[in-house]
Amino acid sequence: MDFSEEQTLTIQALAAGIFPSDENIPSAGDLPVTEMFLEVASTWPEETRMIFGNSLDLINNISWSIYGVTVQNLDDQSLAEFIEMIARDENFIPFWGPFRSLIALNYYGLPSAYEAIGLPGPNLDTGGFDADGMPAGESNR
Repeated sequence: MDFSEEQTLTIQALAAGIFPSDENIPSAGDLPVTEMFLEVASTWPEETRMIFGNSLDLINNISWSIYGVTVQNLDDQSLAEFIEMIARDENFIPFWGPFRSLIALNYYGLPSAYEAIGLPGPNLDTGGFDADGMPAGESNR
């Protein structure tokens, strides 16, 4: 199962709402976070993708019933309010926690996001760090 265009736009809008832009930092919707998310989701079992897609459809239906538009058509203020409502809804915990985490990992894995807030970026390519915070292989133990 591939996500529909509507579901993909919903992912992008929710990502932009989680990480909106400011004068120095692009939003998650302006970066390839959605594409990265979809790449990871393509490895999920079919049933998981279907459940996730159904959750996206439900979120859009809720947006439509409250605001009269789908998530991707919400203005910034309404999107922020809507995301807060979804994040606090116990029924969406199984969806929201993993979704937000994957969006955050993808967002902060991009140079324009991590550099804008002064982080060095992922360290996977440089060997990572040990438990003491030292570059791997350089510990004095």
